[in-house]
Amino acid sequence: MKENGDIDKMNYTERNGNTVYVYIQTYQLGKDYLLRALDSIKKQTYQNFQCIIYDNCSDVDVREMIYEYIKEDSRFSLTYFDKTKERAIAWEYGIPQILHMAGDEGGFMCRVDADDELEPDCFEKMVAYMRSNDLDMAACGSLFVDADTMKVRGIRNIQSNVILEGALFESCFP
Repeated sequence: MKENGDIDKMNYTERNGNTVYVYIQTYQLGKDYLLRALDSIKKQTYQNFQCIIYDNCSDVDVREMIYEYIKEDSRFSLTYFDKTKERAIAWEYGIPQILHMAGDEGGFMCRVDADDELEPDCFEKMVAYMRSNDLDMAACGSLFVDADTMKVRGIRNIQSNVILEGALFESCFP
């Protein structure tokens, strides 16, 4: 466990251009939500990933719960912050750390909210689709599920596969 955003050399498994780097930021999120998100990452059929969890000033009990969950899986790491001073953790720490880890080999980045749950083949499908279409970025739809009843409350669906290039890409992602 690292303290206050210190970034040092990490003892990770083999790094290469096929690695999916997963970024999660959490703060005081309920145990059930966060554990569901972590379980869905751990159960991916595509096992070549590194999950970097940034805890944004949670209480000690939340940190300890995360640490206990990840301590025996070297694909997961936890960096916690006691004070963020209103910094944008993703831009100041998360993305630079992922770029450092990926090095010249590259890889894929996947942002997961701490209350998300991924389908077991999410990374596998994402990597295959991006490789087959030579893409730099991809987005997908999602289901909105009531956490207590597990009933689907809504769907954000991308109706068809669309590849945006040049000015069209920049107009959608300035």
